[in-house]
Amino acid sequence: MDLKMNVRLPEAQYIFTTSSVRETFGGLTEAMLQRGRLFSEYAGQPTKVVSFNYDPNYKHIISSLKQREKINDDISIINIYEYFKGDEEEKLSAIKHPVEEDGLKHHKDPEKNAYRYYKNGLYVHYKRFADDGNLILADYFNENRKRTKREEYTQDGYVHRVTYMDLEYNKPRQELFLRNDGTCYMSKWLTMTKDKKSVKVERVNLFDRNGDFLAVFSSNMELQHYFLDQIIGEKRTFLIGEERGTDPITMAYKNPHIYKVFLTHNIHVRAPHHYDSVLRLGNRPVMENMSHPDAVIFLTEKQKTDIVKRFGDRSNYFVIPHAHKKPDTLADFSDRDLKRVVMLARYHEQKNLSHAIKAFQITAKQVPDARLEIYGFGELEKELQKLIEELNLHQNVFLKGFTENPKAEFKTAAFSALSSDYEGFGLVVLESLANGCPVVSYDLKYGPSDMINDGENGFLVEDKNIKQLGQKMAELLQQPELIKAMSQNAYKSADKFSEQAFMQRWRDMFYKVIENKPLRNNLSNMEFHLTDYDWEDKNQFQVKGFALFTGQVPTESLQHYHVYFKVYNRDTKEFDVVAATAERDHDNRLLVTGMFHLENLVSTSGVLDVSLGIEWDNSYFEKRIGYSKDDLKKLTAHKVKGFHVQPYFTETYHNLSFRVKQPAGLAIFKR
Repeated sequence: MDLKMNVRLPEAQYIFTTSSVRETFGGLTEAMLQRGRLFSEYAGQPTKVVSFNYDPNYKHIISSLKQREKINDDISIINIYEYFKGDEEEKLSAIKHPVEEDGLKHHKDPEKNAYRYYKNGLYVHYKRFADDGNLILADYFNENRKRTKREEYTQDGYVHRVTYMDLEYNKPRQELFLRNDGTCYMSKWLTMTKDKKSVKVERVNLFDRNGDFLAVFSSNMELQHYFLDQIIGEKRTFLIGEERGTDPITMAYKNPHIYKVFLTHNIHVRAPHHYDSVLRLGNRPVMENMSHPDAVIFLTEKQKTDIVKRFGDRSNYFVIPHAHKKPDTLADFSDRDLKRVVMLARYHEQKNLSHAIKAFQITAKQVPDARLEIYGFGELEKELQKLIEELNLHQNVFLKGFTENPKAEFKTAAFSALSSDYEGFGLVVLESLANGCPVVSYDLKYGPSDMINDGENGFLVEDKNIKQLGQKMAELLQQPELIKAMSQNAYKSADKFSEQAFMQRWRDMFYKVIENKPLRNNLSNMEFHLTDYDWEDKNQFQVKGFALFTGQVPTESLQHYHVYFKVYNRDTKEFDVVAATAERDHDNRLLVTGMFHLENLVSTSGVLDVSLGIEWDNSYFEKRIGYSKDDLKKLTAHKVKGFHVQPYFTETYHNLSFRVKQPAGLAIFKR
């Protein structure tokens, strides 16, 4: 291996946490393992991947990843169950389990490689086999056809887990996890939830090879935290949360030796993907507690901007895009088919491929010999093919299936296209650019606008505008010289996302996290008390008050606060920022003054709501500002830019707002 050890990382352990590592995987795992390889190549830094799922085939998975060069010797994959199971004392011969069983008659399931077994007419047993003939599991039943237990088998034919069932609800009540020699290394007691639809862990027992107790826990999370303790020890450690399934584990984990880092690999809000849209469920543990992590990493500047708009700016936010190693030289332009457009995407709703197909109907009308080739796989294949036929595009649009060589497609196409509903980054855009293939893409959240300079290395199209997407593809296909110029620009633009730049960003983040640690506060709440408010003149409204905080701020960061007001349009949720002055007269109190220049805030009828925002290193607080109902003074309305502006306090919570109305009889005509 050509080691490029020129990046010096802080002396520490580097641990990536993920729910599982599979033999085949998607972009998140690919990005995680790539980062481990780059840490090794550029910094000589070993990394560990810890996973929390149960899978008896981890040894096979790790072997496969090494053979495919997805991991090297510097990347260790440690699964919680494999860790407590320990190494097998000796290699045992594989056991073959025949279909036939002495004294039992069997009947094959017509739809599966499975058999039901009977003893003198009584159903007692069920077995399911893999396609290669290896036994997968065996179920046992009592006289009332109630399942009493399940045995699960390894690829070598050994029982690895035994589950004892609740006879009434057919749910697990006790699980035994076994080594190949039959000794139990872990057992779990399970209890029914109140709705009787699922179970939860109420006790976990760990055993040594002699069956003696090693430890007892009252929950899975206690076990998981104990596991992390064993891996981390007392070494300084960066604990890097890779995916949302492990966030509850690591967010609750306490260890004085760790720095917690969380990556956002995907969009964090639901449709319509507004900065204030509902948070996706998996993102809530971190994003509703943003002061807790030592670092939160975003893949794009736009996602960070949306986070700042919603949660305020903090010292623990960082932007580190994906990396991609581009070819040493740009492919010969003569190899490109200048009528061929490619897309690499799963046939999945997120990828919005129906938009690309409909857009290409517009393209094909202007460039009849243009072709769109879509490489991928997924559940929507038949539906997409039907759409192609309905639009009479069978000579122009082709579903090509999965490709194992994306570079070859990018190197020979005129350009690529992207029409996704959303992305976390859009790594496919970077892969295309790195191979000198321009991109025509929706300006979606998130990623394309961080990589595509409109008109230079591709085109950014208004999100969900099918007509514009089709027209831009046609425009580019009709200009071979523009494609050539964009191809050269695309290849150069990938330098921004080089492996070297990637490693430097990670290095800088790690050192900044260490630097910020002594400055972190543990503020947990803010209250704001309004002391005075009134019109300063006909256009300006002034407020005064003080903010009280719960928690402590280190002496070194007592002056680090940034205070401002946010004036929201109640209908659109968009806001303007109004500067505020603040003076600390006590460790936990700030005196705040704000002047609202209404001529800068009023543009249409509606209601403007006022909040106070305070950023303080890793903490951010935002509160509506109000006043005690008993002490409210009557406020007059003023005419501002032709509108009547009435300051008032809302009826329920007495929070300050401005009601903006167009005067009666004033008509605005549009020509």
